[in-house]
Amino acid sequence: MTNIFEKVQTAKHLKEREDLINLKDDWLIDTLMPSSQAGILVAPFKSFKSSLAMHMALMVSQGLPFFGYDTKRSKTLYIDNEDTDRELNKRLRNKDNAPEDLHFLTGGEFMLDDSHHMNLLYEYIKENDIKFVILDNLMTMLRNGDIIYGKDFEPMLRRITRLKLLFQDVTFLLVAHANKSAYANSMDDKAYMVKPSDALGGSTLTAWAEFMLMLSPKRGKHNDFSKLSVKARGYQFDDDLNFSYVDSVFTCVNKSKKEPDSELVEKVKAETPIETTKESAQAFLDLAKEKGKVTENE
Repeated sequence: MTNIFEKVQTAKHLKEREDLINLKDDWLIDTLMPSSQAGILVAPFKSFKSSLAMHMALMVSQGLPFFGYDTKRSKTLYIDNEDTDRELNKRLRNKDNAPEDLHFLTGGEFMLDDSHHMNLLYEYIKENDIKFVILDNLMTMLRNGDIIYGKDFEPMLRRITRLKLLFQDVTFLLVAHANKSAYANSMDDKAYMVKPSDALGGSTLTAWAEFMLMLSPKRGKHNDFSKLSVKARGYQFDDDLNFSYVDSVFTCVNKSKKEPDSELVEKVKAETPIETTKESAQAFLDLAKEKGKVTENE
């Protein structure tokens, strides 16, 4: 039997280890999502949570900026238990690239409360050098949905923690629904922000997560959008990011910036048809004004 105490290290040795010496601020998405941690993305329905997770996966798997935030290029596994291959094909055809380093598991078969599936996940991560795993979404990955209210929920989450500890360099993002009242509250009240406690899974889920990303859906003049907020251990993220669709383009307006997001502007130019209606163009302009990105001359 292995003696686990053979792994004991002194503080001096741990501080000076050559394999860790360069890991200062280690981010998967700069200042937004830390590397090698397990976290959650919480949002009500119709809040663009899967669109956000997909965009993260596409950018991280290519090492491209996520709406202006640098990413660490990482092989990514997206376990999608809701969308069909046809739907994913349609989404990917609307993107610039379909990277080889982004892997999908579909079919709605993967279960977090199945130890055999978790063992298979371990093997796949190991064999394919996966560094980022997205699990979309929690409620579709439970054979018994009532588990989130019982004593077996925490041990199930610890299986993900166990994988994180075994690999040391893999980031896990678990997509979770917020309760139905959170959607109504957020849409009706401009000041309301979705809280970690709104997640289905409650305090057990939020106590487990090392970082929590929340999307709060809001009504715009022409298009609905979602505001991002972040709760985390050991860091703070205060940028005001607002996600929406302009025609078929998933966009982000960063209210914290004084200038328009050049990446957003170029994507809209490239992907918006010439025959775009005046109403659609005006909608984008109004959204930009709303977020303080443009001002009108007197």
